[in-house]
Amino acid sequence: IGGNKVNMGKWPWQVLLRIIHPTFNTTSMAIEIRESRCGGTVISDRWILSAAHCIQPMSKIVIYSGIMHENRSEADSTEKKVISFVETIITHPNYVNLTNDIALLKLEEPISFDETVSPICLPHKDQSIPVDGQAVIVGYGISNNRENSDNVTLDDGTLRDTIVPLIRHSSCNQTTKTTLKYPYMNETIHICAGSMGHGTALGDSGGPMLIRADDRRWFQIGITSFGGGREWVLKQDESPGVYTNVRKYCEWIKQTTNEEASCEEETVK
Repeated sequence: IGGNKVNMGKWPWQVLLRIIHPTFNTTSMAIEIRESRCGGTVISDRWILSAAHCIQPMSKIVIYSGIMHENRSEADSTEKKVISFVETIITHPNYVNLTNDIALLKLEEPISFDETVSPICLPHKDQSIPVDGQAVIVGYGISNNRENSDNVTLDDGTLRDTIVPLIRHSSCNQTTKTTLKYPYMNETIHICAGSMGHGTALGDSGGPMLIRADDRRWFQIGITSFGGGREWVLKQDESPGVYTNVRKYCEWIKQTTNEEASCEEETVK
C-alpha cells in the first residue's frame, strides 16, 4: 500500500511464489485446484525464505525471480524471468496461528546470480533494530490509488516498495489486541510497522522488511506476516502490519540449510 513501482535489479533477492494447491469445495463437493501468491527472498543459490502461512497442504510451488510484474508475458524481453521449482518445503516446527511464521524452500536446482538475481544478507542474531527507525517493505500485493487514498485497487501484480516507520511493541500491543484480536506481540519474534496509507497488504505475505547498514549493504530483518485486513489496510498507523523477526531464527536457518544460508557472524552497524 502506498508503494512505488520498482525498476529492474533494485531488489534482486525478491521472488514471487506461485502456490498451487488442492482445495475441497463444499458446494460442489469436489476437489478444485487453487492458486495463491506470496513473496519471498533469495538467501542462497538453493534456498528461499518466506512465511509459513503461505504454505498450503500438498502444495506445488513455483518460484519466479528477476521479474517486476507477475503478469508479464513469456515473450516480454524487458525482464529476465527465472523459473525455479521447489524440491523441499520446510515450515518452522513450532509454527501455529501466525506464531513462528517462517518457512524455507529448497530449490531443485541452484540459481545463477547476476545483477538482477542475488541473495539478501541476513542480520546477526543479536542485531539491534533501530527504535523509532524506518524500514523498507517490498511486495507484489494490492496498492491504492494516489489520487484517492481511500480507494484500494485490485492488485495488478506489480512489484512495489515503500518506507514504513517501525512501531514500538508497547503501542503495537494495544492496537493489535483491538483490531486483530491477536493476544499480544512478542518483542522477540515480531516487528510492527506501518503508517497512514503505507504498509503491506494482500499479496505481500512472505516478502521482506529491509534496513540498510552503514556499510551500504541491505539486510532482511523481517518477513511480512499479517495485518488488520481490508478494513484497516490504509490505516496502518492505527493497525500496523506485523512481521516475523528474522533475527530470532538465525540458528534454525543455519541448521535447516546445512549452513548453506546463515546470518551475519558479527553485529553490523
